[in-house]
Amino acid sequence: VVHGLGGSAERPHVRAMADEALRRGWHAVRVNLRNHGGTEALASTLFSAVQSDDLGTVLEAMEEAALPRPYVLVGGSLGANMALRYAALAGTSSRADAVFAMNPAIDFFVIEREIHRPSNFVYRLNFVLGLCNMLNAIRAVRPVPGPPANVRYVQSIRDFDSYFTAPAAGFANADAYYEAAGTRAALDWLRVPAFILTARNDPFIPASLIAAHHGAAEGRVRVAVADRGGHVGYRVRGADGQPRFWAAKPALDWIEATFPAAGSSGR
Repeated sequence: VVHGLGGSAERPHVRAMADEALRRGWHAVRVNLRNHGGTEALASTLFSAVQSDDLGTVLEAMEEAALPRPYVLVGGSLGANMALRYAALAGTSSRADAVFAMNPAIDFFVIEREIHRPSNFVYRLNFVLGLCNMLNAIRAVRPVPGPPANVRYVQSIRDFDSYFTAPAAGFANADAYYEAAGTRAALDWLRVPAFILTARNDPFIPASLIAAHHGAAEGRVRVAVADRGGHVGYRVRGADGQPRFWAAKPALDWIEATFPAAGSSGR
């Protein structure tokens, strides 16, 4: 299960997915992407969305640990894009047997346009502050070239990517990085089944952007659009009055329907 930008393996939707999988008898692996979740000292490079091969490395480690197949990548937001990107670019060599993607950030240019709408100021500020805090945590461990990481110098995600992410990943500028990182043009390369869940009221990933890919990759891609859910916010109150992440159930329902032979003894 893969979190989004600025998240971690402890995010509620990540834990909810893992909990539902465990409840049904599956193994569950929660991933911290580079520099996320307190891992600043564990990587010599900055995080970027083109590091989707890291997910392949996780799957390889699962193979070496003899965890039973099938292996399904489940991701939200940027993590969903990375899951799709890994499987699409790997093609027939994919170690993932399927992908379940929630609100995937498949087109960075569209998302940049949408997140700069005035109504998304709070989202934008939250991302910028989170990225700056993450970079400053890394700088407490090792030097990172670039200006001070604060809102005086970094006022947008593009600013952060221009100063830090793109050059660290070997790109000339943010545009080149965004072109390489998005999976929109690569979805037809998928050779494993993929289910994409999104919401009509996602504030910065238009549902139409995602829905256009229903049936891609020779029918391997299925898209479902919920009326509500925001950006990976698929929550309702349970009978006990506590919020419940309802997307975990259809995710596991789809996985079990896709792999009906994977009984609990083989998970």
